[in-house]
Amino acid sequence: MYSQSGAPRLNAADLPEDILRCIFDYFVGHPNHPVGPRCDDDFRTLQTLRSVCRSFCNVASPLLIPTLRASISPESLRRIEHVTKSPLIAAGIRTIQISTAYRPKELAEDVKAYTDLQRKALRSLERACDWYTEFMDEIPKDERNGDEDEILKAMHIYFEMDWAWRAWAQNEDGDPPSDNRDRHIALLSESFDEYRRLQREQERLLMDGTFVATLAACISRLPSLRRVCFLDQADVNPDDFSQRDNLTVLANDHAKFRQLLVAPHTWAALEDLDHPPDIPAVKLLWQLPMAMHANGTPVPAISISRMPILSNFNYLCATSNDSDGWSALTAAFSTVESIHLSAGNHVVIRKEHMSPEAQSHFAGYLSALLSSPLLQSIHIDLYSLQINTGNPIAHRDGLNTQMFNPIGPAFAKLRSPDLRELILNGASLTQDELERCFRGVGTKLQRIHVSAAGVSGGGGWAHALDILRGKVTDSSSSSKKCSVYFSRLCGGGFEKLKAPPRQRGTEQEERLAYALSWGEPQGPAEKQEERDLWAAAGRYVAGEEEVNPLVGLEVGGKREV
Repeated sequence: MYSQSGAPRLNAADLPEDILRCIFDYFVGHPNHPVGPRCDDDFRTLQTLRSVCRSFCNVASPLLIPTLRASISPESLRRIEHVTKSPLIAAGIRTIQISTAYRPKELAEDVKAYTDLQRKALRSLERACDWYTEFMDEIPKDERNGDEDEILKAMHIYFEMDWAWRAWAQNEDGDPPSDNRDRHIALLSESFDEYRRLQREQERLLMDGTFVATLAACISRLPSLRRVCFLDQADVNPDDFSQRDNLTVLANDHAKFRQLLVAPHTWAALEDLDHPPDIPAVKLLWQLPMAMHANGTPVPAISISRMPILSNFNYLCATSNDSDGWSALTAAFSTVESIHLSAGNHVVIRKEHMSPEAQSHFAGYLSALLSSPLLQSIHIDLYSLQINTGNPIAHRDGLNTQMFNPIGPAFAKLRSPDLRELILNGASLTQDELERCFRGVGTKLQRIHVSAAGVSGGGGWAHALDILRGKVTDSSSSSKKCSVYFSRLCGGGFEKLKAPPRQRGTEQEERLAYALSWGEPQGPAEKQEERDLWAAAGRYVAGEEEVNPLVGLEVGGKREV
């Protein structure tokens, strides 16, 4: 095609690839989120662009799936194998997310336990319906939203289901047979059979190594991979149906309800049961990195959104021979540049510190993870992961080192000359461990954020802050100023300003207050002097003040020097 001047007319297919890439970039979702409902339109746009011509296909294909999601199922493995066999599409995958949701054998073999768990979700729906319709009679009909009657009908259906399921699981006669009752029981019975089948599939994939081996082989075909994420997310989230707009969905659509009844569970949900089951899926946290290492695939960044909470810490151990297992895991993590251990929400389950054996397994895993000499970013939030005590009785007197996990030995071995970011929350270290940790970092720090941390064993912070200040203000460090933030620090000189204990309530009152505060300590309010001291310590480390604010504060009869 030619223009009026006789020169060839330029069309979109003639544009250089770098310009096409800039244009197509507008259709790419956020790289940290998998392709889902929020970006389906952009996904379909890229699919269409790929079919226009070879040039469009070459540019659009790597943008199609920036994040690949895997779950423990044969269907997921088949899909991932198909996607990664396309070199153009595989070249654009930068993040792989592994959903660790699991169906435990204990539920698949016990119809009563399975039913009790599903009834728990059902009663949550009943309460949500009741909450939205509680004051319906007081609202004039012309001022209502219009869905109250439908929500009331749904609540009645959920109530019927609850009674029918309980009677069926306990082999009771219950109400006289009816079409509704039979339909409710059939839904649960068929879902239980399907749940058992899917559980056996998951167990086989994990036990015979098929899942890890296949996934590691697929990952080896991803040349642009930057991050491996382990997510504690269920395929179907029961909370999604507790919102007003979705409350009636399950009551009217048994197919959707069946999806919820056969879905795997998050680790947090399983450990919140009266008798927490075995979760062999925890093994994935070390099996996959080691399989990737064996295939010659580096792990540049790793993100873990949930660790075991009450039990299953033994599955963090790489082999029965601890020494060999930890050495192999350390080698697998030798290429890690970024660590992110943090949960999206705080689950109040733990009431005491983990056992010495569990602590040993967790410390061994974290030590291996922190062993990489290439680390540039460390973000570890033990508080959100509940790797501490959640006992409100231990929290009610305010900040103290007994609240936090004694994970100091893992940090004492830190040797990260290229570290740029250190974010730590909910940890307890001795003075020696803290000082060794700060000595192990280099002079390239750009961000330090330490919160809810304490020095135990009667030690102090002052000398550790001196060491850290030296790293931050070293002349060889980056020209970019380091951001330093300290909050809720305890032990050492910070104990001098500790507020007096508040008046205690009963244990039941303390637990209620703790739950309502989302797990925040229910001690005395922070004194202004505490906040000022934390801020002064941050300014000192950042080089904004010359005098260490902790020097001279007495600790346990001694003076920090």
